[in-house]
Amino acid sequence: MQKRFFFGLSIVALLLFAGSDVSAQSDTPRYEVGAQFSLIRFGDLDITEPGFGGRFTYNINDHLAVEAEGNFFHRNAKSFGGFVLQGGRKIEALFGVKAGVRTRRLGVFGKVRPGFVHFSNFEKPEALGIVCAGSCTVPAPPFNFSETDVAVDLGGVIELYPSRRTIVRFDVGDTIVHSGSGKTIVLPGITQFPGFTSPTKDIVRSTSHNLQFSIGIGFRF
Repeated sequence: MQKRFFFGLSIVALLLFAGSDVSAQSDTPRYEVGAQFSLIRFGDLDITEPGFGGRFTYNINDHLAVEAEGNFFHRNAKSFGGFVLQGGRKIEALFGVKAGVRTRRLGVFGKVRPGFVHFSNFEKPEALGIVCAGSCTVPAPPFNFSETDVAVDLGGVIELYPSRRTIVRFDVGDTIVHSGSGKTIVLPGITQFPGFTSPTKDIVRSTSHNLQFSIGIGFRF
């Protein structure tokens, strides 16, 4: 994962260097601010999280831009079964480049954006409970931890320009999240129907590939 991360940074540096030498005039507004709805599938945690966020973009020219984006995935508890969501609330922050082509009404780009994802709350196996004498089970006190992991967003962007000052944007990509902690966490059981709850499952966090889709609107100036 570290090789991929540094490879992504190298691409960012090369694109920025190339873009700095472009002298052709562009009619594209330099700055963009926008908001988006985002949906990400955390494969190792077996959950899909909805969220919202914002983005700032600086267009170097018609073909190259640098941008920063942040997303907040606010759910902290499942809507059924009373279980805490794996990883609690999550915050994603990304900074990188997009490069491609655009016309007056349409733009198609690739993107490379390193960053991080912060998970506010994991359950460790020790939180499940302890066995006491007489075959009784005594719940253990919560043993939770938070974690901030390196991430790289690789994917594509389609932009529609209803007018010179407005933008509708669609993103899809693979958000690669690398956990260097190697910690074991618990995926809680889910009550699938009355009388049956699936067993809990322990996993060791490492590197995961997570499909992410976003749709947003913005203004250019």
